[in-house]
Amino acid sequence: MRHEPINVVYVINSLRAGGAERFLCDLVRHLDPNRFRAQVFCLYERGQFAPTVEAANVPVHVIGAKRRVVPANWMQAWRRLGGMHADIVHTHLHEATWYGIPTAYLRRVPVRVSHLQSSHWNWPRKLRWLDRAAEAFASTTLVCSATVEEFAHTGLRYPAHKLEVVPNAIDLDRFRGLPDQEGARRSLGLPQDCPILICLASITEEKGQTYLLEAMQAVHAELPEARLLLVGRDRGKADLRALVNEKGLDESVAFLGTREDVPLLLTASDVSVLPSLREGLPLSLLESAAAGLPAVATSVGGIPEVVEDGVGGILVPPRDPAALAGALLTLLRDSERRRAMGGAARERVQLNFDIRVITERIQDLYISMLAANGRRAGMVPR
Repeated sequence: MRHEPINVVYVINSLRAGGAERFLCDLVRHLDPNRFRAQVFCLYERGQFAPTVEAANVPVHVIGAKRRVVPANWMQAWRRLGGMHADIVHTHLHEATWYGIPTAYLRRVPVRVSHLQSSHWNWPRKLRWLDRAAEAFASTTLVCSATVEEFAHTGLRYPAHKLEVVPNAIDLDRFRGLPDQEGARRSLGLPQDCPILICLASITEEKGQTYLLEAMQAVHAELPEARLLLVGRDRGKADLRALVNEKGLDESVAFLGTREDVPLLLTASDVSVLPSLREGLPLSLLESAAAGLPAVATSVGGIPEVVEDGVGGILVPPRDPAALAGALLTLLRDSERRRAMGGAARERVQLNFDIRVITERIQDLYISMLAANGRRAGMVPR
C-alpha cells in the first residue's frame, strides 16, 4: 500500500544569498520525494535562491511580515500558515523561529523544529527573550556546531535534552567539473600572474572585514600585486569602500556583491579568508574547502570545527590584523603548503559536510520525532 509523503513546512526570513539560506536550499533539493513533501515560507521576501528551490518542485510562499518586531507579524504568520497541513514545521534563523514555532504549536503541528545557526551573546535582552519564548514551543532545536550548542544552553537557557548538533553542509556537486585555476581566471577576466585572496561573507561588522582591510594594507606593502575579492551582500552596516580608499587599496580590493558563480571564483583564487568576530559554522569555509583552497580564519565559533589549524589552513585570533596579515603572507609565499592544505581541507569537507549525508540524518530525525509523537510511525517506507 502506498502512503502519502510526510509534509514538511520550512520557514525562513527570505531566500536571499546567505549561509542559512543556501543550506535550506540544498536541504530541500535533497529530501527524498518518496518520503517527504516540502514547501518554504519566507517571512519577508523571496530572494535569489527561490527559483532554484521551485525547480525542485518545492513551492515558495511569502508571509509578508514587517521587518520590525510587532504583534501584527504573529497575526500574519497565523493567517498565512493556517492552511499548511504540516506534519513538521522546521524554522531557520531567529525571526522565522519567533513567528513560525509558536504558530505551529497553536496550529497543533505535531513536530516543531527550530534551527539555530549562530551565537549572539551581544544581542539585547528583549531579543534573547524572544528566542527563549519561541523555543518553549519547539519539539527540538538543531544547532550547527558545538559552540552554538553551548550558547543555546548557557546563553539562551535552552534545555540540553532538546538540543541536537547537526552540522551545516554543502552540495559537493557544485564543485565538480570546474576548470583549472588558469581557465577560471581567464573566464572571469582576472589576471593570471597575481595572488588572489577571496572573502565570502556578507559585509557586516561581525564578519570582521575592517580588520581584513588593515591586514591587506600590510600584505600589499610586501606583495603589491596581491588582490582581494570581497564576495557577499553589503548590508550597509560597515563603510568599507571609504576604508579601502583611505588605505590606498582601490586597485587591490574588488567588491563583487552577491554572485552565482562562487565555485568558479574560488577556483580562481589562492587563499580563502574569513576574519569573523562571531560565527556558527560558516558555509563559506565549507565551500572554499570543497574548491581545494586553504583558509586563513579567526578561531571563533564553529570555525575550528571546519578548519583544522595547521592542516587545512591557519587560525588566528579575532581583531588581530597583524596575525591575519602574517598568516596570509605565509600562505601566499608558499605554493606547496597551499596545495597541501587545500587538499586536506577538501578531504575534510568531503568526509564530514556532505549535504546528502546531513539530509539523510535530518530525515531520520524527522521520522523518529513523528514516531515519538505517535504520528505516522513506520508509514512511509524507505
